[in-house]
Amino acid sequence: MEVYVATEQRFWQYKNGVYAEAVAGYAFWRRYLDVFTAVTIIARVQPVDTLPETAVRADGDSVQFAPLPKYVGPLEGIIKLPQLWQHMNAIASRNAAFILRVPGAIGTLLYWRLRKRKWPFAIEVVGDPQDSLSPQALGAAWGHLIRPFAVRILRQQSKHACCSAFVTRETLQRRYPPGGVFTTHYSSIELPQEQFDLAETIRTSAQLERRDRPALIFVGSLSQRYKGLHVLLRAMRLCLDAGQALRLTVLGDGQYRSEYEQLVQKLALETAVTFHGYVTQGTAVMQHLCASDLFVMPSLMEGLPRAMIEAMACGLPCIGTHIGGIPELLPPEYLTNPGDINGLAQKIQQLLNNPARMKQIGQRNRQAALDYRSDVLRQRRRQHYQTLQSITAQQTLNGALTE
Repeated sequence: MEVYVATEQRFWQYKNGVYAEAVAGYAFWRRYLDVFTAVTIIARVQPVDTLPETAVRADGDSVQFAPLPKYVGPLEGIIKLPQLWQHMNAIASRNAAFILRVPGAIGTLLYWRLRKRKWPFAIEVVGDPQDSLSPQALGAAWGHLIRPFAVRILRQQSKHACCSAFVTRETLQRRYPPGGVFTTHYSSIELPQEQFDLAETIRTSAQLERRDRPALIFVGSLSQRYKGLHVLLRAMRLCLDAGQALRLTVLGDGQYRSEYEQLVQKLALETAVTFHGYVTQGTAVMQHLCASDLFVMPSLMEGLPRAMIEAMACGLPCIGTHIGGIPELLPPEYLTNPGDINGLAQKIQQLLNNPARMKQIGQRNRQAALDYRSDVLRQRRRQHYQTLQSITAQQTLNGALTE
């Protein structure tokens, strides 16, 4: 059976292939082939003459695309709504399995069409519009206007889906109660046991190196402001002013990088902050994590952050915010309120001045990260997909019998 997956991820059409950022490459979509015979991705695809250096191939054997017109923002989406609706009508009429990666406009359009047809579908809830569309996280007035609508739609999708998967263990489930026959939770992260073993080897070697000052690390896209790097930079200034020696490594790239670099200059942090840009996932990121003392994620919105789980797998102590699934990963004493610069600075100093506690929480984090091993998450995904496959097959049979 073929499965159609609706996603907000954007892709590039280049020559004879479809490309994406590394997190949405072919390896990601191949996981659906554990159960389904083929995967068709419903997403915006923009033709380009050149590709970003970080782009990877997204299509491949048994993975293809149903491309939608490119649009950015709600205004362009409204303008192209007739075209989008025409595409959804054609896609939703097929006797196939459907998975909506929500929240998002594309999944919502497909949801309305499938509901009208009375055809089963599954959802993968990867974020929370209550947080992502807040003025603090998005920084756009239109987000505040559509947030109540987006929250209501996601609750309806969760209620009507035949089976649901959430990136959190319980946080999103409480806000968007599932109503189907099967519910599970899994992250998109892939952490094989070999990666845990490699992290231990790298970290043991890195700990032998002498550091002139404690090393903080931030990992996240700089394409949006919701990762909160500006909060961390201002908190660093407070730490330095209080006499706390430290430095920061930033892994990630995006349109706001130059703005953050200007903020570094404004705060006189040039000798304390290093931007490495995009770093390939896997061993390269782990090398940086294992050479650090403290991972900090001051996010203004999150689902379940992949980067934090990778840091935990490396045995790093972590500080995060009371957002999304982060409280499921860290104890309350290592959480701050989103945007709380003073609170974040205090947490950083408290940990850096307590090496014994740093070691203890690092060991605790590594143990907690074992729950996100690939073999554990793969089994949950398979159950989710198999449930959808079974329900869709029965629906197809019922339709054939009534014809």
